[in-house]
Amino acid sequence: MKRIADACLSLILLCSCAYNGHAQTRKSVTHQLTSMQAHSSGKMNQQWADSLNAIFDADQEARKKYLDIVNTNPDSTTLNAAVQELHLTDEKNQQYICQFIDQHGWVGPDEVGMKGAGTLFLVIQHAPLPIQEKYIPLLREAVKLQKARPEDLALMEDRISVKKYGYQIYGSQVRTIDGKTVLFPIKEEKDVNKRRAAVGLQPIEEYVKYFNMTYTPPK
Repeated sequence: MKRIADACLSLILLCSCAYNGHAQTRKSVTHQLTSMQAHSSGKMNQQWADSLNAIFDADQEARKKYLDIVNTNPDSTTLNAAVQELHLTDEKNQQYICQFIDQHGWVGPDEVGMKGAGTLFLVIQHAPLPIQEKYIPLLREAVKLQKARPEDLALMEDRISVKKYGYQIYGSQVRTIDGKTVLFPIKEEKDVNKRRAAVGLQPIEEYVKYFNMTYTPPK
């Protein structure tokens, strides 16, 4: 059961890092999204915003509920039930967001508000690899149009790279092995902070503190 719990905690760490304060403070994120909003030209659609906000809340609540259960040291039956519930929430959210993007494109804060815009990335980052690979070109274009944050694109690039090759570029992805949180291998690790700075991510030494880790640069 411990292996199951470790694997599931790895899933949560990977899925929750982007909007739980790991890369920027919430104040900084709000400032960046406000700046993005000023550079876009769309018209606010409150109905879209409300729907996306609800998806955001469901995503985060599902993860909070799961972690609350894990922290009680549950038996395997309870843990498996919690995992299944989380997966069902993700699948439902992914179905909605994929249909939304297919119909409306990758919308920005001016069209759906700051929280709504963040929902697109939040849900796609939790999706299986084929979905991530399908929509990352749209995310890249959205970053160029200042509808999405370059930090989010970097995180998505890392997720895809880890799944396909076992290594990452920006050092954003962590996993739990035997109860210990560790980084996935980083390609050309000596230059990781240069790459992070280029997309607006804080130094990796600061980032890992959110996971109660310390980082030792390669020699």
